[in-house]
Amino acid sequence: MKKSMIYLTVAGTVAVIVLSTSTLSKVYAGNTEHRSSFISALANKLGVSEDKVTKAIEEARITVHDEMITEAMTKVNQAIKDGKLTQRQATIVKTMWEIKKNNIGEGYKGAMRLNMLDKLNEKGLKVTQEEMDELRDSLDSLGIVGFGHRGMHRRM
Repeated sequence: MKKSMIYLTVAGTVAVIVLSTSTLSKVYAGNTEHRSSFISALANKLGVSEDKVTKAIEEARITVHDEMITEAMTKVNQAIKDGKLTQRQATIVKTMWEIKKNNIGEGYKGAMRLNMLDKLNEKGLKVTQEEMDELRDSLDSLGIVGFGHRGMHRRM
């Protein structure tokens, strides 16, 4: 019973942190030293091992990401039916989410974001910057999560 309570406490704490602030993603996607300090401090406060905290954080991040994608896919599919997105745009969006999920922890606001166009083209989609800009504007207007305002940044 005590072990279950500890796991629930860790999972609950991590979920609250993940859902209520962007601090965790900034710290966790930041350098290794900050990530280690955060994990160590949280483990100490909860009285559990750093491995348990790390595992709980990863599980919570994946769960939250999957829930966001499920909700967004519902909106994307409806936008296709309504003629607000093309099938090609939906394919690009789905591929971007796949890339983000496979790189979770890399820090989407880092180099990966700047290389999204290259990553899409490596997958054979032949996407132009103009297409990305148009798609970003469409997703913004539809309120589709996962990109947010200026979520797919233009190359500098």
